[in-house]
Amino acid sequence: MPNFCNYLLKRISAKEVKRTSALHLRTMTMGKLRVKCIRCGKEWEKEAPVSWKADDFTSSLCPSCFREVITPIIRRKQRKEGNFDCFGKAGADCDQLQCKYRRWCLRLHEQQLEAS
Repeated sequence: MPNFCNYLLKRISAKEVKRTSALHLRTMTMGKLRVKCIRCGKEWEKEAPVSWKADDFTSSLCPSCFREVITPIIRRKQRKEGNFDCFGKAGADCDQLQCKYRRWCLRLHEQQLEAS
């Protein structure tokens, strides 16, 4: 099998691969995918590079349920690392510069402000 793959690779020039890839990117359109939160049942749509049927959907956590699930986990980790267990409490006033969750916490705070 490797010999056949090598044969194919030699037959296809780099220029042809680039041309084919560029053509594929130009013709690719984003489809909508329905998503349902596995915790609260909220439904929303998101862009997807694959075409989906109208009755197709996937499951995930909505942002608010995700925050409720992940907050206690991160706070436990913060305590283990010797930091304050303040994930999601300080908002934009966070002074824990060494905390590895700081950027994520600030981003979640910004998203929460945008949603309100």
